[in-house]
Amino acid sequence: LQGSAAALEAAIKEVENITLAVEEQITLQSAVVDYFLSQRSAVLKKLEASNPEVQFDLSRNSTILHLRGRPEFVVLAKKEVETLDVKTLSRNLSSKETGLVVGKGGATINKLISDHDVSINVLNEGKGSDGGATVEITGPFANTDAALAEIEEILYENEEAEDFVLVETMQRNMFLSNGGAVLKEIQA
Repeated sequence: LQGSAAALEAAIKEVENITLAVEEQITLQSAVVDYFLSQRSAVLKKLEASNPEVQFDLSRNSTILHLRGRPEFVVLAKKEVETLDVKTLSRNLSSKETGLVVGKGGATINKLISDHDVSINVLNEGKGSDGGATVEITGPFANTDAALAEIEEILYENEEAEDFVLVETMQRNMFLSNGGAVLKEIQA
């Protein structure tokens, strides 16, 4: 090897890192993989930044996280990954509720993801008997709870109340006369 002292030192360090490197694997739940790879949460990027000596390799097609680096650094990175408090909450939604949670152009769901630093997936959209879906929220414990609470609040605020009133024939005719003008006035 030839070069300046700094270049030689960097080359020696790189050779040591390569020759002393180990690889560890951590099996993750698929929802956790989605959370790690979510663009908004950037969890994987945060892990990489806090462990620059370790290479993280994770693919959407696999639930295995590969860690490569010197043993002492891989152990620390593995411990950090394993101590992340991540959970997944699910809730079934009707077709109308799905629309409320997703919002126009995804605005509502994107706001929930951004505000709560979670990953949200809507599964089986349009496949239920009423066209409903299941929403999965993955992230830190407190964040998932807060995101689900906000979803429940959105659904509660948009809940329609329905009540039935029995009326006599004369009253019914009055409500429906003039193209239903009286009924339309009551509804307004």
